[in-house]
Amino acid sequence: MPKKKQEKAKTSEPPPEPLPQDLPDDCPWKLSYRKTKDNRIVLFATMDQGSEGYCWTIVFSRMVSIHLYIHKKVKKLLNLSAKHLFANIEEKLDNGNLKSYKSLDAFLKNEGLVLEQECKCIVGKTEINSVQCDKVKDKETFKILDFVVVEGDKVNESDIIHLLNTKGPIAAHIRVNRNFKKSYKGNDTDEMYYGPSNKGQIDDHIILLTGYATKNGVHYFEYQNSWGSKWGLDDGFGKFARKISLPKNQKSLVVAYMYPEVFSKGMNTLHLPLVLRKTGPEAELNFECG
Repeated sequence: MPKKKQEKAKTSEPPPEPLPQDLPDDCPWKLSYRKTKDNRIVLFATMDQGSEGYCWTIVFSRMVSIHLYIHKKVKKLLNLSAKHLFANIEEKLDNGNLKSYKSLDAFLKNEGLVLEQECKCIVGKTEINSVQCDKVKDKETFKILDFVVVEGDKVNESDIIHLLNTKGPIAAHIRVNRNFKKSYKGNDTDEMYYGPSNKGQIDDHIILLTGYATKNGVHYFEYQNSWGSKWGLDDGFGKFARKISLPKNQKSLVVAYMYPEVFSKGMNTLHLPLVLRKTGPEAELNFECG
């Protein structure tokens, strides 16, 4: 009988040595919501916000949807309307950027998001007309219990890692300029973002943190951008260095981060944590109530 071709044993990627100092004791060295143990899809395809400041509407509406789903408040991943959110938040700058989190907090808790197919808002070239949004007041809304915002000196990247493991993907406010927007074009091989340079205009940007890991000795956060799937080298996803991999005394690139405490109609407000089961150096995600 012919000898069977011996299959190479599959080996998982070894953890970095030593482990990063910002890694909490109860967390694996890497995590990504792009792949789950049961192959359940928990992230949406990357959306392109265009030239206006719509990044926050995309990130916050999707983040709420993801948290409702992975914490079993709803049975499927819902396409909640980003344009409905944009049209109903009045505290915005001329370019569409969010002025503050106060009105967003109130809307997500008191008014709630609606399904995309229920939103009747009219999208123009530079604005979204909210007059038609009145027609969805009798439709089902999806609210949150609380909207947590951590800013400035209170930002701790160890806490962010812990939240990614226990809550789910979270929103992050970072600052970017031309070197960020162009860093993934052409034949660039260094896809890591280390913060804005001192040249050019610096803009505020909201992204969705979807994981963390280490590559070539650099500890980083993984995120989903809102500039379309052609941006970057990985279907609209990117990486930026964590504080531990930045020059000494340089602050975290995360200016602020936000996440929801979720609940749904007819259920209590008890948080149902996402359970992590460790298998070797990595963790596999199980969406179970613990």
